[in-house]
Amino acid sequence: MLSKVLLETNGSNSAQNYYAYGLDLISQGPSGSSSRIYPLVDGLGNTRFLTNSSGSKTANFDYDPFGNIRSGSTSGSNYLFQGEQLDPESSLYFLRARYYDPSTGRFITKDPVKGVLSYPQTLSPYAYVGNNPINRSDPSGEAWFLYLLDAAGTTLDVVALQEDLSNCNWGGAALDVVSIGIPFVSIGAIKQVGRVAKVADEVLDTSKQFTKLSEGEIKMLQKGGENIHQIKGKGSSKYDLFKDKDGNIYQKPRDGQGPGEPTGLNIKDF
Repeated sequence: MLSKVLLETNGSNSAQNYYAYGLDLISQGPSGSSSRIYPLVDGLGNTRFLTNSSGSKTANFDYDPFGNIRSGSTSGSNYLFQGEQLDPESSLYFLRARYYDPSTGRFITKDPVKGVLSYPQTLSPYAYVGNNPINRSDPSGEAWFLYLLDAAGTTLDVVALQEDLSNCNWGGAALDVVSIGIPFVSIGAIKQVGRVAKVADEVLDTSKQFTKLSEGEIKMLQKGGENIHQIKGKGSSKYDLFKDKDGNIYQKPRDGQGPGEPTGLNIKDF
């Protein structure tokens, strides 16, 4: 789930504005106040109108494809283009991983996730949603093409996967895997992965051989200061710890089925 603003405070650290959400922002303003405002959005999440508690329109906004306001109000809310937060001082949109500049239609820093070698449209590290903002959005500010999978089902082949893996292009490999249909790697799981390394782990999971940690290895972890129950997480009695051929430790169901959840630990470090 993407981070969202729930509360704003003033210089005295007193609560000033509260934000309520459903699928999109529902309302914002002082709690229980008649001055709260309610945004009305279009299909891409752009705030088109603001209304007050009685339903009367208080502001309207019209955008060009890349988010520049062409006409309408210039105040009332900072959550405008595709429902994202505008910094009024810099005129940049905060898209979590990066800031987006609507005046150029580009991000001001590189995408932390590499593009797909077999899909050239993703290779520009600064371009916004492949230069197609009419049909796409990038609320995370990284790897917009992973979100595209839900709607487009981009078709890539095994050759593309081999090429991306050979070049350590984990973002591209993740896209290839979903397109090919390798089991256990879901679109939802990839979408929520924030870092490239974790994507790579999940992509390669199905080809790894796992071995349950021995009692001696469990004791090594404990001697190293690790809490076994905390590593297993909630419902620890249903899980055990396994290692892959490289020593990376995973939390998996006791029967060993499924791709498992990486713990970030390696038995070779103990």
